Amino acid sequence: MEKPQRKYGFPVLMLLGFAGGASLATAAAFIFAVRAQRFSYTGLFDLVVALGALGTYAGHVIGAAKYKDAGFKPLGPLSQGVFIVGAVIVLLGTIAVVGAILGVMTLIKGPPPH
Repeated sequence: MEKPQRKYGFPVLMLLGFAGGASLATAAAFIFAVRAQRFSYTGLFDLVVALGALGTYAGHVIGAAKYKDAGFKPLGPLSQGVFIVGAVIVLLGTIAVVGAILGVMTLIKGPPPH
C-alpha cells in the first residue's frame, strides 16, 4: 500500500530553514562575542530574526517549488497564509533560541551581563 503524500508539507521546510538560519546566527553571535570580549543578547536577537526570516523564506521557496500542486509561487510576494505561518515560525523560534541561549549562559556564567 502506497503512503499518501502530504499536499501542504512545506511548512516543515520553512521550519527547517529557520533552524538553519538561527544556527548560523547563533554561531555568528558567539564569534562576534569572542572578538568583542562580551556577549550581546541584542545582537543575537537581531541576527536570529534576520537570518531566521531569510531561512524561513528559503524554506518556503524550496517547498513551493517542490509541492507545485499546493498552488503557491516559489518567488515573489507571499500570500497572507504563508506570511502568517512564516511570521509565527520566526517569532516563536526567536523566543525559543534567545531564551535557550540566555538560560544556558546563565547556568554557565551566572546572571547577565556576560
